Amino acid sequence: MEITKYTIMLQTALCMLAVVVSRRPGQDKLLKLALLYVFNAIAVPVYIYFEAKRDYQESGHSADAQSAVSCGCDSGGGDIMVGCSLNITWGKLLLSYLFVFVFGMMFTLGIKLQQSQYGYGPVKAKVQMSSKSDVQKVLDRYINQNKISPSGSGTPREISLFQFIVPDELVDVIAQSPTVTSLEIVDSILKKDQLKVLADALELRLVKLSGSNVTDQDAEALLNEPMSAVIIDNTSISPEYVIKLAGLSSVRYMSAAGLGVTLDDLQLIVEKSRKFISKLNRCVSSVVK
Repeated sequence: MEITKYTIMLQTALCMLAVVVSRRPGQDKLLKLALLYVFNAIAVPVYIYFEAKRDYQESGHSADAQSAVSCGCDSGGGDIMVGCSLNITWGKLLLSYLFVFVFGMMFTLGIKLQQSQYGYGPVKAKVQMSSKSDVQKVLDRYINQNKISPSGSGTPREISLFQFIVPDELVDVIAQSPTVTSLEIVDSILKKDQLKVLADALELRLVKLSGSNVTDQDAEALLNEPMSAVIIDNTSISPEYVIKLAGLSSVRYMSAAGLGVTLDDLQLIVEKSRKFISKLNRCVSSVVK
């Protein structure tokens, strides 16, 4: 009672393909894996069927594949006797599927664990905090890790978070630090109205939100800030709000690559703020590309 080496090779190949698929970005990752294992469940029995047909034909029997399978069945012992060389049970076939699934998932989880430990790839860390002191500890830790510059009193002036799911408690602590004038939240996830809370509480001079999930609603909250530099590359802010932000009298520099800004949009920005051409730096490069 054994599974042929070719069946194991096929399943191993499918397992490695599952690992490759699971490492690719995208919200439909689980769907891809599910379809892959459905293909596995179909491919292996089909392989056994045609292997049985070939062996049965080579043995000099009828070329009818159905008879090849049916003639080889032993109804009493629970085994599926297929052709002359294949002998397998349904239990072992299911066990092989389970082996492939477990091996693939363990390999994938191991890769993700290594990435999280050594800082490779996006780290989706969930922060659970129970008190304000815990929040302050988290803030202090990120001050040390993200090159945040403290003011004379020891409170931060610059907040920089990278690849981080921002919790409400941390937003509250930052909002209670009026010395903060520079806010960098890069490749991170902000909840609804979190940026508005920070904008209402702070006087921001520099705002960098590259790669984060900010929208026009978040950009609206920044229109009253005395910002001199705005960096919103690869966000979901529309060209309409890019024009509004660039039109602020305090803005001297703007980077808005990857937002679909057109030459017509640039013309509007120039008409609203002719003295500050440097703010078009990355906007122009994004249009040219």
